[in-house]
Amino acid sequence: MANRVSQRWLAWADASDHLRRPDRARLTAVTLRLPRTDKRSSVILLAALCIVVVATAIVVTRGTTDDGPALVSEADGSTSATLGSVDAKEYRSAYFGSVCVSGPGKVTIRSIAPIDPQGGLKVTDFSVVTRRDDAALLGASNGRLRDEPSFQGGHTVTTTCPGEPYAELFVEVYKPGLADTGAHEFTITYDSDGDTRSTKLRFGFGLCTSNTCDVA
Repeated sequence: MANRVSQRWLAWADASDHLRRPDRARLTAVTLRLPRTDKRSSVILLAALCIVVVATAIVVTRGTTDDGPALVSEADGSTSATLGSVDAKEYRSAYFGSVCVSGPGKVTIRSIAPIDPQGGLKVTDFSVVTRRDDAALLGASNGRLRDEPSFQGGHTVTTTCPGEPYAELFVEVYKPGLADTGAHEFTITYDSDGDTRSTKLRFGFGLCTSNTCDVA
């Protein structure tokens, strides 16, 4: 794993704060034996028990509703990358690390946006590429995602953490002007089980006019 981290600008993260798995409540079948009393008392007691059972069932039903899986990024903020010699109005596409889901199911990424970007950095496209092995990947490409076949995939993540196949995230970014541009973090917005959620991608990335710059 250490080689994979160094080769792909990636670090594992403790994803416990991303996971939302409410414990399942359990319904237990109970047989009630009523004492032999007068019919009126039995009817009143039975009615009271029915109310309690119905109320308990409602509470338990609400408590057992599971959330869909959460999207988890392996990047923990300890890794960043910059690309040099990027002119104004140019695109670059790069590997942003692996992603997975916290439990059975799938999520669909809707958007990725830089948080407090410098120099007007924009995310213009993204792709999730699923791989069956840990083959080496090209880290970055001069140009757009659509022009790099190995970067082309979909927007859905089904890989359960941790595990294979690897779900690799590639992002296309745009440098609008001559100024160096970048961001330390990104927001990923995604859909899970009908809910729209967001999580942070703690990976710094920048585009530099010269060979190097400090924007990520």
